[in-house]
Amino acid sequence: MMPQPPSRTPAPDTGAFVGPFAVGASGVDSESALHPTNVANAAWAGDADGLLSTEEVAALLGVDPSTLRRWRNAKPPEGPTFVPISERVTKYWRSDVLGWLSRMRVVTAAPATKKAGH
Repeated sequence: MMPQPPSRTPAPDTGAFVGPFAVGASGVDSESALHPTNVANAAWAGDADGLLSTEEVAALLGVDPSTLRRWRNAKPPEGPTFVPISERVTKYWRSDVLGWLSRMRVVTAAPATKKAGH
């Protein structure tokens, strides 16, 4: 018998996340479910290397989904590595997004301190 993964469904009144949706006492709160913060929080929860949608990656990066689409269609493609599932569905591995962000970092030098008397 295969072990069952732990349930990720919180008590209905916690306001916690189930998938990309915020859950309140009455079920899915459609007004806040797709708020970028909720989508971003849900996208980072769960599997260590799960697939993310264009909307989830856009929320995580703080850009519009059209920006990711533009990056994908650039010649050569830009942005995080993506997986074209179908003509209309594209996914991103969480590890690819994190790796891309890491490569985009600009490390700045610490400001030089002035010597006394100068």
